[in-house]
Amino acid sequence: MPHFEYKTIGNADPKGKPRIYFVCYPDDFAKYFEEYSAKLFKIQDCAVWYDSSFGEDWDEDDLKLQLSRMQLFVVPVTADLLTKPNRAMYFDIPLAFELHIPVLPLMMETGLDAAYSKRFGNLQYLDPNADDPTKLSFDDVLSKYIHSVIISDELAEKVRDAFDAYIFLSYRKKDRAAAQKLMEMIHRNPACRDIAIWYDEFLIPGEDFNLSISEMLKKSSIFALTVTPNLVNESNYVRDIEYPAALADNKPVFAVEMVQTDRRALFDSYSGLTECVNIYDEIRFQEILDGLLKRLAIPQPDDTPEHKYLIALAYLDGIDLEKDPWRAEKLLEEAAEAGLPEAAGQLSMMFENGKGVERVRVWGARWKAKQAELLRKRFERNPSEDNGNELMEVLTAQGKQLIEISKLDEAEAVLRELSEISARTKWNLSDTAQVRLAWSYYQLAKIKNEKDDTGEAVKLLEEAVKIVKASKTASGKMHIALYIYLSGVLIKREEIDAAEKYVNMLLPMAQDEVRKKDDASSNSDLSSAYSLKGDIEKARRNYDLAADCYRQSLSIFEKISGGPDTAVSKNKKARIYRDLGEVREFQEDHVKARDLYKTACGLYREAYDEDNSRSNEHALYRAYVDLAYEYLRLKDYKNAQENFEKALPLNMAIAMDVKEDDTFQKLHNLAELTFRLAEMNGDGPVMQDARYTQLRVSIGQWGLAETDDAWAKMEADYDNLYKACKYNNCEKDARFLFGDAFMDNAVSYECRNELVRASKDYKNAYYEFEKALKETGEGWSDQKLKVMKKLAINAYRAGSREGLPLDVRRDFLHRSIGFSRELLDNTGDGTYRAFISGSEDALRELEEES
Repeated sequence: MPHFEYKTIGNADPKGKPRIYFVCYPDDFAKYFEEYSAKLFKIQDCAVWYDSSFGEDWDEDDLKLQLSRMQLFVVPVTADLLTKPNRAMYFDIPLAFELHIPVLPLMMETGLDAAYSKRFGNLQYLDPNADDPTKLSFDDVLSKYIHSVIISDELAEKVRDAFDAYIFLSYRKKDRAAAQKLMEMIHRNPACRDIAIWYDEFLIPGEDFNLSISEMLKKSSIFALTVTPNLVNESNYVRDIEYPAALADNKPVFAVEMVQTDRRALFDSYSGLTECVNIYDEIRFQEILDGLLKRLAIPQPDDTPEHKYLIALAYLDGIDLEKDPWRAEKLLEEAAEAGLPEAAGQLSMMFENGKGVERVRVWGARWKAKQAELLRKRFERNPSEDNGNELMEVLTAQGKQLIEISKLDEAEAVLRELSEISARTKWNLSDTAQVRLAWSYYQLAKIKNEKDDTGEAVKLLEEAVKIVKASKTASGKMHIALYIYLSGVLIKREEIDAAEKYVNMLLPMAQDEVRKKDDASSNSDLSSAYSLKGDIEKARRNYDLAADCYRQSLSIFEKISGGPDTAVSKNKKARIYRDLGEVREFQEDHVKARDLYKTACGLYREAYDEDNSRSNEHALYRAYVDLAYEYLRLKDYKNAQENFEKALPLNMAIAMDVKEDDTFQKLHNLAELTFRLAEMNGDGPVMQDARYTQLRVSIGQWGLAETDDAWAKMEADYDNLYKACKYNNCEKDARFLFGDAFMDNAVSYECRNELVRASKDYKNAYYEFEKALKETGEGWSDQKLKVMKKLAINAYRAGSREGLPLDVRRDFLHRSIGFSRELLDNTGDGTYRAFISGSEDALRELEEES
């Protein structure tokens, strides 16, 4: 059996306090529980529960019942949790997702992002060791999160005051499931919506009922008795204490038979009891309940938005009644539509964090927009400082939320509005809000930079720098982070003088931070500062100075990388080696350049094998190309060709995924070079044709798809490739383009799919893969997984296509969800949750359209 224990401030009674469940890998409990429960107590007067049996000998139904009462799961994330067998990872945390209880992962170790995403999907974590100083401190972020998902003590009291009456629910502890069902039945009666049910909400095994029974009986209007054989077959607390106390207080008794019970024994044991209604006799059940309510003159529910909001919070958190997220959501929607911004904000939190509902961040953003709209109207009616600050706080949060879900145009509009309001008022944002605004600009600038909109990125970063300079609380590390990123963007724009201005301010600040706190974060910043200084000297052709800066950067970085070598650390180290190699290349020392590029290439390869993200893929491609050119300059054609051939499939994948003109040009240049290398090495003309055509295919799919004759040109490319491979009996070249599919299937289905994708005809692409699925036979195989993934993706694309009828789109989206769920069940790969979530979002949007 699970053995639940709790920790509270001063060992106080946990009843009535928010319930937080601390769950982790067993060996991690001693490391983190005391520290993080103390942090939680500074934020909220709560009860932190944990299972001291650590998953040994547990009953699934009992555990599920216990955990369903929790309001938040806090999870320290470690390599052991993610990689070793443990109940937390395969039962407790999945149950929280199933029950829509918010999960807060705390990233305790570095380098776990790839393993984390497989287990937790796109759920954001908090990092106590984060070195991004433009964010709020960890304690502030944790406090903000806790206050967003758990209501304050003051608000909880307002919720309790909003109830019209209380029902005292009496039950044996072994009958908790029956008591839960009885509560749900009582609240099916509309007149009982605002009636709380007092019950012993959470007892650890063996704990006695406390002395508050007398007080709660006096406060309650009805005594509800949960009848099962356990009430009559042995001596028990209900029969000996609770029921006599109710009679002594003249409480009307509402006895409900939840499990068939010996009625004679029941009436003998509970003197004065005259009627017991069966739970399945719903008509009589409601008749008796309505009669009691009328006799007690309990009023009809209050329908003002403010009252609905408070009662919704009671159902959402289970405050003195059972949790009912569906009812909470509906009451909040009614209150929000009636003009209450707090209700819209609560709905945004629910969908953002998955509290009581499926986590759908797009819907969270929509309700946040509704909250901002209502606060905007309030501010226009009464432009007071309080109303303005509240609006700006929400706009800041809305901008952050939109950035995180990549709604960049909407985010920019929100942030511009925020700036305008701040500029035209006589008062300013609070210092904390200013920091959040700077953070929003910083994040937006990073995304703009990745999209090569570097001019806009510079403007946003310079605005963030102004805000931080004016801040009273911003740390030196916050300035450092902005200067590092701004300098990098300016160097990318070849604005070397402007970049040098910031780097000259950055270096002494970074050195000062290292003197204050010689930790990994500060040294990493200093290493980055020296690398940027090296970039400036390289741009000015001061190659010896640049090399000195890069070596100093590498020396600092190697000093702090004594921990586990992660994909991030390997990538950063590889970048420094690549910079050193480039300097030697410019100095025409090609032997040293080759050796440095070779080291960089090995590190990039290791990083990519650990985390095959698009950015790592691009970095590895560049490393292969750099190394190949150095071999070419040294007239080592064999190694040059080998590295070009390693680079080609990576660049093809990039070109097919991201439409960038410069990528097409590089791809075309590589095609020409590979063709020449093949010619120099004596390969026959058909093999040259095969290599060249392989590259032209990926160019044609995206580069030619905008022209009228694209289809014919792409068909010719595929035809030439097929013939070249066939005539040379070169199966590996077919695999080179089509993955691990066999050549015939690849040509008949994969080729045709890519052709219809080029014309964005995802509907026909889906049907081509339906045919391919039949060819994969029974059972699971790598080929079948690939085909099913293609089916899920193309069904989603077809369902999202505006030109198709709504019923057709709806059908495709349901198919996408079906294939994605089957893939998730059979592979356990958490990325398919994103497929499901995306299709469900699209379905909801369709319903809104219709």
